[in-house]
Amino acid sequence: MFTPDFFKKIWKKNCSCLQSELSDFQAQGYTLTSIAGLEIRYVLLKSIRGSSYIKTPDAIKNTRSVANFRNRDDFCFKYSILSKHIIKRCFSIKLFSVYENKYNWSGLKWPVSIDDVKIFEKNNKNTSVHIFCISNEGLIEPLRLSKKERDNHFDLLLLSNGKKSHFTYIRNFNKLVAPQMSANIKKLTNKMFVCKKCMLYHFTKKSLDFHKCCKHTTNLPSHVNNTIPLNLKLTRSLVVFDYAEDSFKNCIRYKSNNENEYDWTKIKPQTSLKQIVKFEKKNKTVSFNVFGWNEANSEIMILKKIKEEKEDHYDLLLTKNNEGGYFYSYIKDINKFLFRYISKSGKAKYICKLCFSNFLSIENLTTHKKNCMVNSPSKVEVPTVGNNILKFENFHHQQRIPFVIYLDFECLLEKIDTTEPDSSSSFTMDYQSHKPYSFAYYIVGPDIEKNKLVLYTAKNKNDDVVEVFFKMIKRDIIKIDNYYKQIEFLNMTDEDNERFNNTHYCEHCACSFENKIKTRDHYHYENGEHTGRLRKVLCQSCNLNFKNTRYVPILAHNLSNYDGHLIIKGVGYDKKAINIIPSSSEKYIGFTKVVTKTISMKFIDTYRFLSYSLENLVKTLPKENLIHIEKFFPKIWQKNLLLKKGIFCYDYLSNLSKLKETKLPKFDDFFSKLYNQPISQEDYNHASTVFNTFNCKTLGDYAELYLKSDVLQLTEVFEAFRNVVLKNYGLDAVYYFSIPALSYDAMLKFTKVEIELLTDIDQYCFFEKGLRGGISQCSNRYAESNNPYMGENYNQNSPNIYLTYLDANNLYGYAMIRKHPQKNFKWMTKKELKNIKKNILNLTANSEEGYCLEVDVEYPDHLHDKHNDLPFLAEKKKPPNAKHEKLLTTFDVKKKYICHYLVLKQALQHGLILKKIHRGIKFIQSDFLSKYIHLNTELRRQSTTHIAQNISKLFINSIYGKTCENTRKRVNLKAVTNWKQAVRLIAKPSFQDYTILNENVVLIKSTPTKVKLNKPIFLGTTILDQSKIVMYDFHYNVVLPHFGSENVQLLYMDTDSFFYRIETEDLYEEFFKLKNYLDTSSYPPHHFLFNTKNAKQLGKFKDELSGRVITKFVGLASKLYAYETTDGLEYKKAKGARTHIVAREINMNDYIRCLFDEIVMYRKMNNIVSKEHNIKTIVSNKLVLSFNDDKRFSIAGNKINTLAYGHYKINQANNSE
Repeated sequence: MFTPDFFKKIWKKNCSCLQSELSDFQAQGYTLTSIAGLEIRYVLLKSIRGSSYIKTPDAIKNTRSVANFRNRDDFCFKYSILSKHIIKRCFSIKLFSVYENKYNWSGLKWPVSIDDVKIFEKNNKNTSVHIFCISNEGLIEPLRLSKKERDNHFDLLLLSNGKKSHFTYIRNFNKLVAPQMSANIKKLTNKMFVCKKCMLYHFTKKSLDFHKCCKHTTNLPSHVNNTIPLNLKLTRSLVVFDYAEDSFKNCIRYKSNNENEYDWTKIKPQTSLKQIVKFEKKNKTVSFNVFGWNEANSEIMILKKIKEEKEDHYDLLLTKNNEGGYFYSYIKDINKFLFRYISKSGKAKYICKLCFSNFLSIENLTTHKKNCMVNSPSKVEVPTVGNNILKFENFHHQQRIPFVIYLDFECLLEKIDTTEPDSSSSFTMDYQSHKPYSFAYYIVGPDIEKNKLVLYTAKNKNDDVVEVFFKMIKRDIIKIDNYYKQIEFLNMTDEDNERFNNTHYCEHCACSFENKIKTRDHYHYENGEHTGRLRKVLCQSCNLNFKNTRYVPILAHNLSNYDGHLIIKGVGYDKKAINIIPSSSEKYIGFTKVVTKTISMKFIDTYRFLSYSLENLVKTLPKENLIHIEKFFPKIWQKNLLLKKGIFCYDYLSNLSKLKETKLPKFDDFFSKLYNQPISQEDYNHASTVFNTFNCKTLGDYAELYLKSDVLQLTEVFEAFRNVVLKNYGLDAVYYFSIPALSYDAMLKFTKVEIELLTDIDQYCFFEKGLRGGISQCSNRYAESNNPYMGENYNQNSPNIYLTYLDANNLYGYAMIRKHPQKNFKWMTKKELKNIKKNILNLTANSEEGYCLEVDVEYPDHLHDKHNDLPFLAEKKKPPNAKHEKLLTTFDVKKKYICHYLVLKQALQHGLILKKIHRGIKFIQSDFLSKYIHLNTELRRQSTTHIAQNISKLFINSIYGKTCENTRKRVNLKAVTNWKQAVRLIAKPSFQDYTILNENVVLIKSTPTKVKLNKPIFLGTTILDQSKIVMYDFHYNVVLPHFGSENVQLLYMDTDSFFYRIETEDLYEEFFKLKNYLDTSSYPPHHFLFNTKNAKQLGKFKDELSGRVITKFVGLASKLYAYETTDGLEYKKAKGARTHIVAREINMNDYIRCLFDEIVMYRKMNNIVSKEHNIKTIVSNKLVLSFNDDKRFSIAGNKINTLAYGHYKINQANNSE
């Protein structure tokens, strides 16, 4: 039951947060008009409280690292704290009473909950408490970590028997975790230091002290099975107390000399994690890490972590006993406690408590902490030595999946009665609700004649279309499963036997059969004359992995943003498993649903492969060989009509009764509210022709024809795409959820490269810190041209000025053909770093060995004016008064800046000063990506359509994107179909939020407790760095020397493009002199610059406007600019605004007014959005233009030119004020 005061506190807290944020929004031009409401979401949970004695699990007891007092009262938290001061193994109340007055126990409720620990810490200023627990897998995990481990620190282990919990004091944390480490490391328990936040171990105290970990506090509800297994007992690192009700206080008692030094106000005997946070606030010197135990995986979980260990720090283990109670145990030796997390090599002995990574020295751990604190707290895993080779292994993806299904839903747009607010400020308003009324799916199988089209339309408003869909498709998938279950015996012909005998290499992995067993793979499905025939000659390993597909891909275009929201609500039609791959809690990359024990359905978004509208994709189809459309519409006139853009009256169709209308709706009924425009007369005539020609009797007939056409068009487009991918790369696209995953595998297969993944967590963090995206900034905000190509607007009395927009051909592709790290990653010695510093300018790009360095660099003042438009060494920083980091180019001193050695060399060549090299990683580098890049470049050159060209480019760029993938940002999202399972997930410490979709489906969002850092992030880092080298080289070594720095002004830059203002007699004559650097194939054939020599050549710069003369440019900020040309073209970019809004409702003058009058502009735009998977059409009044740009320093009285942060003139201006 909640009191009114509780909700008042919530309201005050939210109001204060809103007020603090409001000033930031006002500075950016936003205005708060109203607060729609405050939603409080709560789940009824029981706080974990440490109380009476629970027997220490044998695994932990054997470690002799935990003190567990056999108390019968609710004061186990007190006994755990006081146990720290008692050396003897035998405890008594008399011994505790000696130290009890040392701490302030006021405010604690007995038994103490985890939440109450913070009260204890607040009461006792120099005290901190970490609480650990035992995971389901039997490993020690932090349950509650104090912000800072203070001088008087306590590590508690919370035990649980199912009914109650019990705090114990961890005497030796290292011993406690020792069983979790390798046998070689167990011997080093006394010499190592363990970070209790991320469970990483260290060899020296210095490394541990500098190791940073993120603060993370969660509440662990009751009924989570946390028990202390034998391996934890054997660590002898826990102090386990008898009764859970007071186990938290007992952990404090165990370590502290006087529990009365702590403030125990409002700390309950059964202490919860929230109360531990309160305890920390009351006792400023106290901090707690609380670990838990994951029984399912026998691993330690981090339940509560501190950002900084205080003087009086406690590591506690929170576990559950057999009776369902939760109790704390004090972790007296964190290194023993986490010992099992040491690397299998047995060389490392320092553990980070935030991510559970391990290190060879305390210095390495200390350095790691600084980076680890930046990331969300989770146990991290890097590949182990011997299992860290990335290569192509999905040989079974070369086999075409026999059955796929193409799907589409259609919805009624039911009106929502609302009143539009004042348009002078931002607002969002729902005006339509999307309700599915029909679906169609088309089954594509090996035999075109047996392909099946299913179409269904709701019979009445109560008809659940999604439920019907699952009933119908389930029957069809079971039929496909029966087809897959056919067993066809091998039936070799003489031709097959000859082929088998003459094959000496596996037809999948290309390994030699000299030392491998040769096997026969044959067709298992009905395939005409090929049934039972030899299909492949494979090695035994490939043959075992080359299994029949056990799922059916179901593909929909824009599944993530539309159809998926409808489908996910119906997946709970039975209790079988659902697996979601989330992009966010609301948007999914894809998901699977188990149908039977032998087959599942796998939902895939085709838009993640072909990110174009279906209308534009259909335009690229050839008119012939459209076998799926011709199956249902064999006549040429039918096919020609259906290949044109489909026209439908979405906004008109608001209820099912309209489907019975016998006439095509009027012209005005086709008005699109989403785009706020009518259709053209030509489009309406086409719709009328289709309605009449196909003999549609009702609007329902027309709707079904439209739906059937959409599904068949999608089938033709994606089947063509599958064929191209199989031909070019030998892979079937439907094994993957997106084009990055597909291209990544295609690259590994085509290049046959073996890439060594990082096994050192610090090396991973090193490259991760050096990962910086593309530069996007507006350096000079306005410019006009004046040159003879402007005709009558040319002023001969003024200098000739040109504006040009130059773009690099496939910048990332060009960067990828260079040499990149591949293997043999090693930390550089001091001697090697000294030698690099001395010879950095002599290093070359083609050397076999490469380097990534952490350096201090100074930017001399005399370079500021010359480099102001584009300073070297961009860095992620928060602009003044900003909340979030952005990539900025500044003149600030670079401290511990991580970059590729060629980036550093380039900067030094242009005058920057290298002061120090702190660390460095050396590696063997090669150009293993170049072969794949050149393949796709050639495919792009041969492409005859714009979309085909872009797809080939996407196959290149998606490789880069995959190497930059941040696995830390992945979301854990589970769809459960019964409340019992939901309650179990909610009870986990990692629980974050839940969404009830309907009576059958509940979505549970949780924090990932384990993150696998198994991506070649070093490739992403070096690709991005080398792409910047290309851009800086062109600017500083080509453009500025050729035209003279005094004649060149960089107006705008966006990753791979430059917008210049250049003063010269004839820009195009100068371009002719620079033809070796330019791709001029896009110029008109009659233009004197036209030349196909460098057409589509990687790294060459092309005129984005193909010779059109730009007359004016205005830039407001990154991704917010406009320009116009002599022939009337007005190009406008406004990130966040819909394309048609920018095209129709914003003009060049709006940008100019915004800049010079310092105003902001709003525009109303319609969007389709979803909330909790309810799809709605909304109208929002959004800020589209603003004069604020915090990436650069605005000069007072100068609205055009800006300064890079750190410029000496900024300091002069500030001093003069």
